[in-house]
Amino acid sequence: MNPDTTQLAIQNLKVVLDSVRVVITENNSHDFTQILALLVAVLAVFVGPFIQNRIATKQINATVLSTNRQEWINMLRNNISEFIALCLIIKDLQNRENAPSLPEKIECLNHRLSKIKLLINPTEDDHNELITLLAQATKSVDPDVLDKIEKRAQVILKREWVRVKNIE
Repeated sequence: MNPDTTQLAIQNLKVVLDSVRVVITENNSHDFTQILALLVAVLAVFVGPFIQNRIATKQINATVLSTNRQEWINMLRNNISEFIALCLIIKDLQNRENAPSLPEKIECLNHRLSKIKLLINPTEDDHNELITLLAQATKSVDPDVLDKIEKRAQVILKREWVRVKNIE
């Protein structure tokens, strides 16, 4: 609980306790319902700020998680699209007789593959399938493999997007 919330709770408690004292001393009665109502108010003074604090903490955590997951989705999407683009460039360069930039593009492709591997979860089957497809594409650029990469990536990205929407 933060200091402001604690101060507010203490201030509210003082007000409620003063009210209890007034009810008991001024009425010279021990009306059980009035005392019970005041005791419930005292309890609410303490419980309310704690509950508010827990709710605020959960909301902050959900927002941070959602934002981080969205950034991950964007990074994975960008890296996969750049990987596919590099595959197509490499295939085009391989069909040319003199392609001095081919080694540089292959190096970029391997770098992109490493980034994707670091972004995915190796305990999930579809993530491992994606890595297998990406590895196939680095050995030989096949349009069918590139299509499979796109489809597998779409499934993964869609699932994660649903999780962001549902704030999981």
